[in-house]
Amino acid sequence: MIHQGRPLRIAFFTDGFPVTSEPFIALQAAELLERGHDVRIFGLSNVKASQSSSSDRVKALIDGRHANARWPTGFAGRLAAVPAASLRTARKGGLHRAALLRPLIFRRTWRDLSAVFQAELVAGQAPFDILHCHFATLAEHVFKLKAAGLLSGRTVVHFRGYDITEVVHA
Repeated sequence: MIHQGRPLRIAFFTDGFPVTSEPFIALQAAELLERGHDVRIFGLSNVKASQSSSSDRVKALIDGRHANARWPTGFAGRLAAVPAASLRTARKGGLHRAALLRPLIFRRTWRDLSAVFQAELVAGQAPFDILHCHFATLAEHVFKLKAAGLLSGRTVVHFRGYDITEVVHA
């Protein structure tokens, strides 16, 4: 699908990428790339990437188009890493977009400092036409990054098995 005569810029959001149990994300990205769209894949949850179970063709298509947010597991380590991460964010997206300057938007993820490292990951990447959250649990992060001005685009939220039970209470 070409939008208004041009390829779409699409951002995929997942916990971590690649993950052996989620080859469908790589396959979907590869199909869109083959159709002429620009696809980027962002892992937002400090999940260490694992081995890709995708074909060599798919791996070649998505090579260099994915990155994962990484931060120290302990709070003291995260706190020590904040100045450098904030500086890199400011360099990519402008000082006015540094995550630490927007604590009311990020609330909980600002308190545990994960927002700083998520902001660093996506800073300077906008604009996108579509922001595709591959799991509903990631939508909160994407909407906060949009509110902070670090992302733009229409948002698609994909509900799957576990994330429905995480957010819907009977």
